Amino acid sequence: MLVSQRDLFHHNEVTYSVAATSNGDVFDVEVFDIPILAYITGCVRGYVAEYATLDERLILNTLFVSPVRSNHSAPYGFEAIDGPPIDGVAPSPPPDGESSNFHNCYQDLNVHLEYSGGVLLTREWIDYDAAQLGYNDASWRIDVDYSDLNDDAVASWSLEAFELVFESGELIGAYDRSDPVAEIQERIRRLPSIEKPALKRFKRQLRKFVKSSFKHKYGLGYSWVKSLSWPYS
Repeated sequence: MLVSQRDLFHHNEVTYSVAATSNGDVFDVEVFDIPILAYITGCVRGYVAEYATLDERLILNTLFVSPVRSNHSAPYGFEAIDGPPIDGVAPSPPPDGESSNFHNCYQDLNVHLEYSGGVLLTREWIDYDAAQLGYNDASWRIDVDYSDLNDDAVASWSLEAFELVFESGELIGAYDRSDPVAEIQERIRRLPSIEKPALKRFKRQLRKFVKSSFKHKYGLGYSWVKSLSWPYS
């Protein structure tokens, strides 16, 4: 199974994982002219970001990347390099124990972003292998705790979730969505089996429930975040 390393978001002095976005990537890493290659097994995008809100504005706080350049004599045809400064901030090695997949870390960037849409945050996350649920689309993922999975593949969802809504980078809404997520958890626990007919019904019910419970559509349960999908499938 491919596990994609997710972005983090610092909200109300608590660190959350970015579980989903409603409008694609929060920002385009190419605007920084960093030559990255999506080759890292733990993160097929080639970067991981940490976001925050500052004075009701969305900011990029930290960026982990592994810039590369072509070198036919090097393994895999490329070699690692240091990226250019971002707004005067030069990259440094990641702190010990953090994002070991990357060799460049930009800290304390405070770059204002112009994202419009929703961002769904959860306290903890783990990717569930879609193949175990009978799907060929490995981009279909949900938040579960592997320690709670049994032979019936009963999933335990994170119970703390927030939805942040932005307009051109300005925070215009913040909503506690823990109750809808808990309801989804309970629906999963009631599933008598993980056979395909039950999964089809689950997808339909989940689609309807998500549409009515959140400000934006996140694809949760039927077409997960495309930027986290395996790019070669």
